[in-house]
Amino acid sequence: REIYERAGIEVIVRRHPLHEVFELPEYNRAIEDFSGWMKAGGFQLIYGNTLQTFYAIDAARHGKLPSLWNVRESEPWQTYFNYLLSPLIPEALACFGLPYRVMFVSHASRQTFEPLNASGNFCVTHDGLDTRRVDEARAEWPRQNARNVLHLNENEVMVLLLGTVCERKGQKDLVQAMTVLEDNVIERVRLFIVGDRPSLYSSEMRKMVSGLPKNRAVKISIIPETQETATYYSAADIFVCSSRIESYPRVILEAMAYGLPIVSTPIFGIIEQIRDGINGEFYKPGDTAELASKLSRLVLDREKRQRYQANARPVLESLTSFDEMINSYAEIFRESVSV
Repeated sequence: REIYERAGIEVIVRRHPLHEVFELPEYNRAIEDFSGWMKAGGFQLIYGNTLQTFYAIDAARHGKLPSLWNVRESEPWQTYFNYLLSPLIPEALACFGLPYRVMFVSHASRQTFEPLNASGNFCVTHDGLDTRRVDEARAEWPRQNARNVLHLNENEVMVLLLGTVCERKGQKDLVQAMTVLEDNVIERVRLFIVGDRPSLYSSEMRKMVSGLPKNRAVKISIIPETQETATYYSAADIFVCSSRIESYPRVILEAMAYGLPIVSTPIFGIIEQIRDGINGEFYKPGDTAELASKLSRLVLDREKRQRYQANARPVLESLTSFDEMINSYAEIFRESVSV
């Protein structure tokens, strides 16, 4: 909020339009009320970010306002809205035909929802990373300083997995891989799982760690969610992404910007980011033996790590840039209010 307001953008916080809405008549009244609030506010374009904002798209239709819907999920559309009561699910699904554009951040995610593209309004704009901000962060955290803070010696290879600890991101894979790594790899490796928050999945993961032999458990550091990610990226030697469901994850782009080799699951838009055998490698989700094998080779083969490191930035530069992303969004925004 502070960032928006510093840029001179007004921020309005209000109760969720569907608060205590359970039945279709209540939903229709809520959409009418929200639409009236939009019209009274003089808004010219409604932008819904993520599938959770379907009601904003419906309210825009009711108020005859142009809208854009940015879908950042990859879950199956057949079950995504099952958290709603059954009378509201068809209303949510019907929203795909309403906006000027339904915008996806990867072709793979778009393909997941393609059966709902009855209006021919789907499009894809890959996310771009502002590498200038990354370079500023790297300058604040030189590699050796970051490694000193994390108490890493020069012979240790740091493996980083960064993202909210949850079942969707599959961090248990990395813990399980520690059970099959050879002793000569264990001696050299340090794992950092960054992004922990209290949950059943987190508790189960921590229990797995505590159940490892002591010489392996001490090699794993579990770090709470933090905005100070530059320290970990700068200190790392290898990046791991164990996700089951993603669309076009920012952490992959950030890992490339920091020059890190990547071992990842080949799911959805990730295959549009990483070049297999060039700057990273893939493993099948849940196949911890394969993950361990890929990590072992990268930990022990410094020359291979360096080759992937050298290719990281060039691969990133071959993808959609930050400026290209901004220009694409600006063009779509302008089009939506001019038709």
